[in-house]
Amino acid sequence: QGTCDKQVKETEADMLYNANKKSTLKIIDGMTHTLKNTDKDCTDKDLKTYHDPTLPLNEELVNSIIKFIKEK
Repeated sequence: QGTCDKQVKETEADMLYNANKKSTLKIIDGMTHTLKNTDKDCTDKDLKTYHDPTLPLNEELVNSIIKFIKEK
């Protein structure tokens, strides 16, 4: 879950986690709904995380996914 996700709130991520305690809840600072980073104030000026395909995925998310796959 990203702290700058304007479509899915952290409370919803908490509910999903509480529905399945075998899951992992990870809150990633500055990440938007598009899994990319935005400004520290979460403004995502001009919605660039939605429209700029050159922006990379959040590195912490990518590393978490890689770790999850390797553990399984």
